[in-house]
Amino acid sequence: MRWKRWLRNVLIVVVLLLAVVLVGGHFLLRSAYAARKAESLLRERLGADARIEHVAVDLFGSTTVRNVALHEPEATTPWLKLDQLTANVSALDLLRGAINDATIKVRGAHARLHFDSGNRLLTALPEPSSDTAQGSAPAVQLEEGELTVDQDGRPPLTLSGVTGTLKQEGQGWHVEGDVKDPQWGDWDIRGDYDPVTKAATMRLSTDRTDVTRKRLRSLPFVLPAIWDQVEVEGPTRVVLTLTLGGSKGFGYRVEVEPLGGRVFVHSIGLEATESAGTAVAEDGLVTLRKLKGKSAGGEVEANGDLDFRPDPWKLDIRASTRRVDLQTFTKTWPSLPEQIRKISGKLTGSAKLMLTISDHLSIDGEGEGRVDDAPSWT
Repeated sequence: MRWKRWLRNVLIVVVLLLAVVLVGGHFLLRSAYAARKAESLLRERLGADARIEHVAVDLFGSTTVRNVALHEPEATTPWLKLDQLTANVSALDLLRGAINDATIKVRGAHARLHFDSGNRLLTALPEPSSDTAQGSAPAVQLEEGELTVDQDGRPPLTLSGVTGTLKQEGQGWHVEGDVKDPQWGDWDIRGDYDPVTKAATMRLSTDRTDVTRKRLRSLPFVLPAIWDQVEVEGPTRVVLTLTLGGSKGFGYRVEVEPLGGRVFVHSIGLEATESAGTAVAEDGLVTLRKLKGKSAGGEVEANGDLDFRPDPWKLDIRASTRRVDLQTFTKTWPSLPEQIRKISGKLTGSAKLMLTISDHLSIDGEGEGRVDDAPSWT
């Protein structure tokens, strides 16, 4: 039975060759060669300077990538670091191109974006090829992420505990998740990116966080002088929306809704506690809507627009009071004649004011009111 012996020997050789291929492929796909191939692929698809420390691709299992860093051209410090990336994609899947239905998990993403003092993004982000940007791609699950916004002239703002999902919707991308930061609390994240217009929108919101003047002044992009004029302290609902790229370029919107805290409008000396309403700062314009609260033993309400875009700044405000103690209410008013300050009683009235703020304060306006419970003069 020489043919059987021959067939047996052939099978043994085939098995040995297959074993060698599998073992060799196993070590090859876990070697520095695999990392260099992955770097080359990222450079080709993303147009980014990618550096990868370790790649492990199983022939029939999954893929693991560790210590990924994306650098700007000629930069020594990466703007994006990924501690670990795993995907349920095998070497055979990669060869067949069957990755669109895969699930990619990223643990420990650390992104740092650098802006100048004029809100211009200085970080050179990757520019994917048109095929990559508009082609289909698997969803990405993010765990234990961290985002740092580093703006010239201000301390960096870091949000940690970022978790979310990035997925393709039509020709664009959508991100949805949350932030659990030990300093800033819990926030929801929503964002969209259009690869055709290169416009991105990011929205962070929280139903309740404790804010202070110092915290608000530490927010990037927003002119710090805004929070010098409109001071909010205490529990607050906050919505922060950022836009970047596209036809409109950069823009921001910060919506602050006090939940019973303190609000102080410095230019008119209006202070209220147990306050409600909204204050919105959007690209240098602040709007106050139905801002009301307790003040000087009575009640106050204010609506207005504070425009920081022209020079000098303009404040158009409409305010009303109900039975506030006149002397207490007016003690912080600028340029009030002394004889007026001595008048006591309960003030109920309304006023429409136009303020011009430069190196000095100019006030123009009109109003009406009455003072109750004033002492009789003899």
